[in-house]
Amino acid sequence: MAHGRASGRARSDDGALDLDLRMPAELGGDGRGTNPEQLFAAGFAACFHGAIGLVARQAALDPTPISVKAAVAFGRDPEDGSYVLHVDLVVTWPDVDPEVAAPVLEKADALCPYAVIALDDQGFALSRGGRLEVLGADGCVPRPVFRQEI
Repeated sequence: MAHGRASGRARSDDGALDLDLRMPAELGGDGRGTNPEQLFAAGFAACFHGAIGLVARQAALDPTPISVKAAVAFGRDPEDGSYVLHVDLVVTWPDVDPEVAAPVLEKADALCPYAVIALDDQGFALSRGGRLEVLGADGCVPRPVFRQEI
């Protein structure tokens, strides 16, 4: 249950989650509380981390050193005024060969509900520097952005 974006409260049914909601400082808020973008980012990172761990174990790989960081921004598309979601997801997996990690990350992407919803029907391409990014049909990186550092 949540009430109010600018100055409200989010609380889970069991009370394990109970926190103040505040507007981000970037949007004119005081920045002294959690905002919906942070909550979405935390859920996305945790879900994707779990999916990677599952797929890695199925492939007999050690998921222990994997970390996932997510940054989320909600906004408006300047062209049509619709709402947009920007996700910057960075997966760090030290000492793994990018050719070994890429299929694990792609399977995890298909398994994680956050990724399925946020990334929709985007394609993948492994770029130089070991980043796996979502590319649009025109070769440009659209919203959301999904990067996996290997």
